Amino acid sequence: NLSGGMKRRLSLACTLIHEPRLLILDEPTVGVDPNLRLNFWDYFSDLNDEGVTILTTTHIMDEAEKSKRIGFMRSGKLIAEGTFHDLKKRVPGNRKLIIETREENTQKSAMSIHEQYQLKTSFYKFKLEVLYDDDSIIDDVLSLVRKQNKITSIQTVEPSLEDTFIFFSEENTKEVMSK
Repeated sequence: NLSGGMKRRLSLACTLIHEPRLLILDEPTVGVDPNLRLNFWDYFSDLNDEGVTILTTTHIMDEAEKSKRIGFMRSGKLIAEGTFHDLKKRVPGNRKLIIETREENTQKSAMSIHEQYQLKTSFYKFKLEVLYDDDSIIDDVLSLVRKQNKITSIQTVEPSLEDTFIFFSEENTKEVMSK
């Protein structure tokens, strides 16, 4: 009567006894507690540093982020692959600029930004969000907002791996539906 974590440890030990150069793992941390999950990934990293190639499947995105290369699959087909950094760069409007203001109405700024830069914007009272992929427009956007609002905070947000997966998954769905 072994716990789920002990079963996973035993399974991994049996897999490693022959010192394989290639390790294929299907959701290796399912059913284990968070501490053991982190220990597993530290161990996988050590194995990789020793020259072991590790191919793993996971639906836990923070685990996938630990990988050197990532592949997204949908319906049994590879829809995108690369490093996390490269995959994020392929997502249009891949970063979000969040501007908070003292004024409650940011609609005018949102409309001006959309008209001038053709960027996707959203607004709600004190907050304005601008999706962009070219850093060179940030100063211009902030200047435009400052003319109409008193800015209280500025934040840039990179897309998460989950955001990136959703983009590629939706793009793949559009391609399939258009055929």
